[in-house]
Amino acid sequence: MGRAEGRRDFADARRRKRFAKDGLDLKGKPTLVEYGFNAQSKKVTLGNGWLGGVDGDGDGQIDLDHFSPEAAEAHDETVVFRVGSQYFSTRRLTLKRTRS
Repeated sequence: MGRAEGRRDFADARRRKRFAKDGLDLKGKPTLVEYGFNAQSKKVTLGNGWLGGVDGDGDGQIDLDHFSPEAAEAHDETVVFRVGSQYFSTRRLTLKRTRS
């Protein structure tokens, strides 16, 4: 599989998922975050699966390219994202509302 095909497969899989998305204040910096959401269990699993990502460069968007540092897929691990010159991971997530 070529690089373009891999990106297309990655993007197609991402489009089929649901996401919990919101803005956070990370040490005074407003930051967009997004996490993969399982509609059946109504949960986000932080250590496994597609996390979505974090807007690390502050442009208001999460770069979802397969090799982007703003997006990640976890495999029994804690993912660490860079936002500016700081590094962050998510320990806990509370879902408070849903939108269609």
